[in-house]
Amino acid sequence: MAQVWRHRRAIAAGLSALAALIFAPALAQDQGPKNGTDLYDRPVLAVDPGIHTAKIQSLAVDAGGRFAVTGSDDRTVRIWSVADGTLLRTIWIPVGPANVGAVYAVAISPDGSTIAAGGYTEKQNNGTAIYLFDRESGNLVRRIADDLPNVTHFLTFSPDGCYLAATLGGSNGLRVYDRNKNWCEAFRDDQYGDTSYDAAFARDGGLATSSFDGLIRSYRYDPNSDSPNFRRVGEPFAAPSGKHPWGVAYSPDGKLLAVGYHDVAAVDILSGTTLERVGGHKPAGVNASIAGAIDVAWSRDGQTLFAAGAVEDAPFRKLLFAWDRGGLGDEKRMTYCAADTASGVAPYRTSESLSPRSPASA
Repeated sequence: MAQVWRHRRAIAAGLSALAALIFAPALAQDQGPKNGTDLYDRPVLAVDPGIHTAKIQSLAVDAGGRFAVTGSDDRTVRIWSVADGTLLRTIWIPVGPANVGAVYAVAISPDGSTIAAGGYTEKQNNGTAIYLFDRESGNLVRRIADDLPNVTHFLTFSPDGCYLAATLGGSNGLRVYDRNKNWCEAFRDDQYGDTSYDAAFARDGGLATSSFDGLIRSYRYDPNSDSPNFRRVGEPFAAPSGKHPWGVAYSPDGKLLAVGYHDVAAVDILSGTTLERVGGHKPAGVNASIAGAIDVAWSRDGQTLFAAGAVEDAPFRKLLFAWDRGGLGDEKRMTYCAADTASGVAPYRTSESLSPRSPASA
């Protein structure tokens, strides 16, 4: 007892330092409804080590290549400086039992001002929400919860930042929200046969999605109109190389659409307008038993196509693929340090001392 009393100041200092790391996620206490959700109704203590403590589910980079945002099963969204990897801010998501609060999807507006996050938010089943945060302050600026019947698996902003596309679990398909109408729903297509894991905007008004029903869907809208007139173009198109298309990405000029797969080590390159296959790659001598070339991304100049997932080489190293000449050229294989699946690939501008076509991956 005497020893405890003698060292009371040191103990108090230690507890004070620990308290600085332990706090209740503000949103779980102050934001969003309690009734009708699966959120805890009291603050929840959490220790923040300054890094993600569970799987990173999603990655996004702003158009200027300044900020990267990641979302994780640890119920946080983290904002990073691309220049030096510094953690700039941690946003805590409202939490509940089981996986309530897990972040499956993040996006950052092209100007870097707004961050969107979704996943198993507020409910374990029906009634999830999408959150919009101010990137600089971390404050919640909008909560989108209009008839979201399932988990949000992917989020992306249009090139001008006016629209936010969300793809959902089950057969619930696509939602598009309009910034100029306080992020109200502008369009939906819920005639899907299975979960959609990715969507991509083109600068000329194109929008494409993938789905585990094996189909690629194409949409058009007028990006220069106050009434954008979102609409589906033609019938859904069967993905050429696999049953479970995952990643989709338009080339910067919108002329090509790349597709990555969960079930095979393959990448297809389609016409951005007709969805006809114009090329593709099936890497040889690799293992894709866990997952294929899940995510795809184009370099900012459109000259290189990247793909990553869980494809391994003979020494069991995860591979990042790159194809030059607009994605139709020679294959280059790079290994990355992570021992698990790459959940996202995003291009960013780098300094002059680095390759202008370097990707970011997580």
